[in-house]
Amino acid sequence: MSGFFLPLWLVAVLIALHKIHLVIFGDCILTALKRVIGAIGTDENFIQYAVRRIFARTINKKVSGNINYMIYAATISASLSRYFMVY
Repeated sequence: MSGFFLPLWLVAVLIALHKIHLVIFGDCILTALKRVIGAIGTDENFIQYAVRRIFARTINKKVSGNINYMIYAATISASLSRYFMVY
């Protein structure tokens, strides 16, 4: 998890760049390439694909979006934890 070794400002910038990337392209470029080769269905995003492959379960896009924001929050929390650790 990048939050453990990257400073908070860089984590925030990378998250913002990722969100901008999703807005500009409408989807992740790597996910689009996986669609071209047929690994991901046209009605599925990467998190739905990962959950289906790893846990053999299906989730809807709303749950997928919530998981995505939980990943962002966990990364920011990990980055913040560096400031509260006592060495």
